[in-house]
Amino acid sequence: MTAPAPTAHTLSKNTFVGVPKITGGIFLVPSTIVLPTDAITPRPDGCIRLGGVSDEGYTYMSERQTDTRRDWNGSKIRTLTTSVDDSFEVTFIEFLNPDLLGVLYGQENVTVTPPSAVTGTTITVRHSTEQFEHGAYIIDTFDGKVTRRRVIPDAQLDKMDPIVERSSELSVYKCTFSIYPDSQGYTSYEYTVLDDATGTPAPMSASEKAAQADLAAEANKAAAEQAATDKAVAAEKAAGTK
Repeated sequence: MTAPAPTAHTLSKNTFVGVPKITGGIFLVPSTIVLPTDAITPRPDGCIRLGGVSDEGYTYMSERQTDTRRDWNGSKIRTLTTSVDDSFEVTFIEFLNPDLLGVLYGQENVTVTPPSAVTGTTITVRHSTEQFEHGAYIIDTFDGKVTRRRVIPDAQLDKMDPIVERSSELSVYKCTFSIYPDSQGYTSYEYTVLDDATGTPAPMSASEKAAQADLAAEANKAAAEQAATDKAVAAEKAAGTK
């Protein structure tokens, strides 16, 4: 087989612009669930979607600290790794999402009271000085038919930027999560499936179709709730200017 001729041009098929589409995004995985080991297996039941994210997406960071050693002549002879710290940063925009609030403040510190005939749903958040909880996360993104999944076995909320509530901008939670190695010494796993299958893809099973429909319904519900919130805020602003 003849090797392909080398080229100096970028192959667009090797680039990636990741978006969550309807079925992806960032999910908290309960500790009792076995983490997936590929990009296309449906997420296990019980994974909790943490809602919408700003147009900045998420940023994965790996900071490596090193120490350079030199010999008697001052020549560099070794570079030693002294520490490696992985983390990811994301801005959550569903400010009133109870599942997200449970991650940020602890599940036991968030109480949701269903609506009554006279009062809407009530969310009570107790701010604690306890350590943030650890958890596993799945991040699913897509570019056309290319599918990517990052599985993070152990992460902990490390920092939240100041929370702003003002008429000129959306209230958000900008968060940084510290990532810890799992029992095998790995901080995360990336799985990618390219759009180069050589045969006809197998049809989705009934359970896969149902899972996709549930995710789509959840995303549509979240979008409708956000639209209603935006409309109410706009109406309040308009009333305030009269």
